[in-house]
Amino acid sequence: MMLHSRSYFMVNVDNFSKLRRHLSPDVLRDCANLRLIDSVYLYPAGGAADDSLGTSNGKALSKWLHTPRGDGRPKVLKCNAWRLSYGVTKTFEELKKAFVNASSSVSYVVRVDAYFGHMEPFVVENRATRECLTLHHARRVDAWIMERGPIGRDEQQWAVWAREAMEKKNWPNLLQFEFEDRDIGPLSPDEPSTSKSK
Repeated sequence: MMLHSRSYFMVNVDNFSKLRRHLSPDVLRDCANLRLIDSVYLYPAGGAADDSLGTSNGKALSKWLHTPRGDGRPKVLKCNAWRLSYGVTKTFEELKKAFVNASSSVSYVVRVDAYFGHMEPFVVENRATRECLTLHHARRVDAWIMERGPIGRDEQQWAVWAREAMEKKNWPNLLQFEFEDRDIGPLSPDEPSTSKSK
């Protein structure tokens, strides 16, 4: 399948909903090579959540984020939140709670492009999974960065992975979804097309 080899998605809330409805509720986990998602106003929700049929987009995104890659590299989620930032604080709180209660390890980097004057950086450790969770503000790009990874990790290697993940030029397998119901027509009697008859 075309999606299987994709390493980088750009997606917004509406198009993610359509991907899950028309392809598969767990479409993200079907993409074995997917390492970076660049989202617009789409945040993970509910910690290590569920992506089954009927669950929210935020929970599906969180399920992908908390599913480890086979190669040990961190997954990367970039969120554009400049005009709709009220859900971000809750997202960070839920990710922190999921980390504290975790019994298995996973590595990820979450970058949120937004300014929050009330946010405080932190460093938290989970002794059960031997991991560290950090939150810091990257002033150069005016973004908040949350990183989850092993305690005692190879910091030089991690820095390379994180830097590669943040730079679009290193992602040749880019797949950007932008489609409307009118572009594909009705897929079932319960899902009428929004296109207008002439």
